[in-house]
Amino acid sequence: MTGRRTTAFLATRGLRAALVAGTALGLLLLLVGWVEAGARSGGGVMDALVGALLEVPGHLVRGSPLVAALAAALAAAGLVRAGEWQALGAAGSSPAARLAPLALVGLLVGTGAALVQDTLVPIAAIERARRESAGSGGPLVRGGEAWLTAGEAVLRVTPAGPGVLGPSTAWRRLPGPALERLDVGQLAWNGRTWAPPGGPAAAPWSDLPPPDTLAVLLVPGDPADRPWASLRRDRRLDARAEVQARWSRPVSCVPAALTGAALPITLGATSPAVVLGVLPVVAWEVVALALQSVAGQGALSPAWVAIVRLLLAGIVTGLALRPSRRPGSGG
Repeated sequence: MTGRRTTAFLATRGLRAALVAGTALGLLLLLVGWVEAGARSGGGVMDALVGALLEVPGHLVRGSPLVAALAAALAAAGLVRAGEWQALGAAGSSPAARLAPLALVGLLVGTGAALVQDTLVPIAAIERARRESAGSGGPLVRGGEAWLTAGEAVLRVTPAGPGVLGPSTAWRRLPGPALERLDVGQLAWNGRTWAPPGGPAAAPWSDLPPPDTLAVLLVPGDPADRPWASLRRDRRLDARAEVQARWSRPVSCVPAALTGAALPITLGATSPAVVLGVLPVVAWEVVALALQSVAGQGALSPAWVAIVRLLLAGIVTGLALRPSRRPGSGG
């Protein structure tokens, strides 16, 4: 059995490696994003840097299984290199007992990624939308106003409160090239449709979706950038696929950590062993992301994406851990 001190020692080594892995991956993503942002826009160096920095939280969340695998691989390689892994084995600690604290590191990485997903990622997305709005002049959401389509009309609405829209304008195409402009001071949801207070419902205002759907539409960006409270109300397929990823990705950080640690333990504390510990995680995440894209188009049930991700993670982890169970492997 692994004592409390040994568990704390292994977990500390793993968390330190997770910090190193997360920082290294974050800096790499920041550098790549900075170069891409500079190439896309003709803005200044600092604008490109801020734009790239706002992308990093989302990338780190989506790459959290890789962070967990790399952290566990680095920690295991360090333990093997220093002879500490072998010493624990000689003291009677089984490979499973020594791996358990590294699996805990994977759990903590997944939990941290889930928290960042619901806090920093939406904040960064809103700031990106605001910066893009100021630069392009024609976004969906800008300065508290939203541009929406309802039937054949285009509407500009201002959310004024729950179930209330402020001054709104609609442009509806007439026969020929002309547009009809319609203005209304306020719209309220009467339980069935949108209508001016005290007035009858009329198109195109009555064609607007209900408040809960409208609240979702007013949130800018990809479903991956939205908070859970908004995402869970959205019934669109890409949002349903993201909902499944929100729980399956953090859970997969545990097998990712075990997979990352297994190969350095079996093959030795070498750089190729660390890389090989991460590659299987990259493979199953690439498959999961591809299936999530397919599910977002309606060709696959979103729930199956989560099942396949965890199934692949379990199979790969089982295969990676088999050599470490043999007597004498890595101590």
